[in-house]
Amino acid sequence: MKKWIIALAGLGILWAIHPFRGIDAGSLCVVETLLIETEEGEISVASGELTGTGDTVQAALEDMGEHTPGTLFLRQVRRVILCGGKYDTNVLMELPDEIPLGAMIYTSIESAESLRRQDTLDRVLEAREQRNHTMPNLAEVRNHRLMALKSGKAVG
Repeated sequence: MKKWIIALAGLGILWAIHPFRGIDAGSLCVVETLLIETEEGEISVASGELTGTGDTVQAALEDMGEHTPGTLFLRQVRRVILCGGKYDTNVLMELPDEIPLGAMIYTSIESAESLRRQDTLDRVLEAREQRNHTMPNLAEVRNHRLMALKSGKAVG
């Protein structure tokens, strides 16, 4: 009996020192489509009304998170769109592990600013579907780049 009391007291002390802090689901800002644009060495990320900029993808996402009214939630990203006609595919290798490897990769000559409007985004995605243009997912792109790097080939 004494051992149980000591064990419960120990758990109580641990709870007081390091309590569980969950995230309220209502405070999550879920991102389903992530727009990425690279211009003059600066990376911009956007999703709907959320935006961020930085010199790396991580810095841009952190900036986006700082301007988010809640917690930025990237685990639901279904599409990553490289915008603006200047496609730096290196940014795909910098995406955080939170973004699912099944996220589809798209390119668009439209700017991220214009694709933030839902009607423009819908039009671009619909055009891809009508042409039956299959897009690779993040895992395929990363694997291709890693294989090319291993073999010493330049990847563009």
